Amino acid sequence: AEAFTRSHWKALTMQLQDVNGRTRSLEGLRMWIRWLFWQDVVLPGVECWIAFLLEQGHIGAAEVLVYTRAFDDAIDAVLMRSKAEAELARLVSDAHRLQLLHAALAESSEPPLSGMLELRT
Repeated sequence: AEAFTRSHWKALTMQLQDVNGRTRSLEGLRMWIRWLFWQDVVLPGVECWIAFLLEQGHIGAAEVLVYTRAFDDAIDAVLMRSKAEAELARLVSDAHRLQLLHAALAESSEPPLSGMLELRT
């Protein structure tokens, strides 16, 4: 029984470590993509838009900082909303996993059905 329990827990631990490793890898990749998007797409896009407004004469040189900050804040607001939605989805997923865990724990802690086990005295 000890060898069976040890092998079962070892296999379960290996699965858990595998899932945790994959989760950390995906989170790291997602953060890197977010950083890359911000550095290589968003900031140059804002700079190009400000340059266009300057070239067309819609804003003056003194207003560049104000407009740059306004665009950055608007983009941050949009990204923050999508980040909040992603956090909410993750919370729903975590709650579902907790419900499954609770059900499994409740099932495993129930006393065995009578007649299934015979106790020797």
